[in-house]
Amino acid sequence: MIDTKSLFGAAKAIVKCYLGRRTPIKVTQYITLRCNLDCEYCGRKNISVEELSTDEVKFYIREFRKLGTLFWSFNGGECLLREDIGELINYAKEQCLKCNIVTNGVLVPRKIESLKKLDLVVTSIDGPEDVQDKIRGKGIFKKNIEALDVLARNKIKTVIVTTISNENIDKLDEVLKLAQLYGHSWDVQPVVIHRGDKEQKAKEYQFDVEKFKEAIDWIIHKKKEGAPIFSAFSYLEDMRKFPNCEANDKCWASRLFCVIGPDGSFYPCAEFVGTELYKKTLTDHDIKQTFLSLPDMWRCRNCYFSCYSEYNLLLNHKVRSGFKVLKNLLNRRWFWS
Repeated sequence: MIDTKSLFGAAKAIVKCYLGRRTPIKVTQYITLRCNLDCEYCGRKNISVEELSTDEVKFYIREFRKLGTLFWSFNGGECLLREDIGELINYAKEQCLKCNIVTNGVLVPRKIESLKKLDLVVTSIDGPEDVQDKIRGKGIFKKNIEALDVLARNKIKTVIVTTISNENIDKLDEVLKLAQLYGHSWDVQPVVIHRGDKEQKAKEYQFDVEKFKEAIDWIIHKKKEGAPIFSAFSYLEDMRKFPNCEANDKCWASRLFCVIGPDGSFYPCAEFVGTELYKKTLTDHDIKQTFLSLPDMWRCRNCYFSCYSEYNLLLNHKVRSGFKVLKNLLNRRWFWS
């Protein structure tokens, strides 16, 4: 069945944007930067910031919905540390938003009832047990497997995201096998250095570029064979050009999407969360004007986050990305992770 509301709402917003009118079609809200893990290359684990209350989060959801927002993503930190996460998910769905959450998976079994209304769960697995536990902590891999099983048994659409680094570039097939075993999809992105990462630990995980291209070739081959790979062909083909990817040529951040920090601050995208760069503070409870005050990121060349790269490829007329979005909407799926 066609999800006509999402389909035409997204099309309308994109047309308006081409005509110069910004519409926050998707908002990612970092509801906390607290986390129960200490992942090696995370750029946000040492950032301390106040968090919005339950009612304040609801205010943002409600006001953005009035502006035409269709897709809402809860991110962190670890979102499931918020005791009100179930209430917030329910509220987003009551506002007729497509809603997803990004989680490390550890608390999924305990919070599964809160997750059942979601359109998508995104969880991170970087490799087999030795790799995952080295990066994220001893015993975490087994907890991740438990989460994959619980999500599968409850038929919650799930995407496993793997950050490609020098630790796992030769072991990606093992993550794909996990996705296939539990009936989930698989997405990849290169390791990135967040501006908020003051220790720059991610630099230690950077890979050999030629090996990365070989890995992407393998992923493209598996996708052609029918493997459940979430990444669009155009994104994967673009990643073969790393670090000179076309997705970085024109960025649509702050035109069609934005990010809200834990304290309610506005940012163009996730790259700047936890920094003062491009940060805007809500003025007079005016969501629209604060969103419109964000700087245009058209010429930004800062990141390789998979979701933003896919957005940019789609909006910069990469047909194969467009087909992916259309297919998702036709099947009542998430617009993008």
